[in-house]
Amino acid sequence: MQMNKLQELQDMLSVIQQTYPEDAALVLADMEKVLAYLPGQQIDLKVPVGAPIEKFKGTVSYRAMETAAVQREERGPEAFGVSYLSSAVPVIENGTVIGVIAAMVSTHRAASLQDGAQELSSLV
Repeated sequence: MQMNKLQELQDMLSVIQQTYPEDAALVLADMEKVLAYLPGQQIDLKVPVGAPIEKFKGTVSYRAMETAAVQREERGPEAFGVSYLSSAVPVIENGTVIGVIAAMVSTHRAASLQDGAQELSSLV
């Protein structure tokens, strides 16, 4: 039995999550629904498995599936209490988009470093 790319990605999702040096949440979806969601330690967007993909219109995940191209966007802490960078990559099999994998990576460390640098520069 041959697995498709979405099944292979789902099986490897926790391994993929561990490759991120920052806290990250991962979402995997086919063209209809969310197949898997792994929250990060601090970043948890509470994405329900089985949720229809239509609920995610306007997100990088939805745009990646529509455009068949990688999409990225930085979001502030307003919605989930933590700033994050969202990246979505369409999953393509036999030339057809069959889904998307997306990572939401906390930008807390980068923001803290930037704040520290600004504080130092104001002291000089």
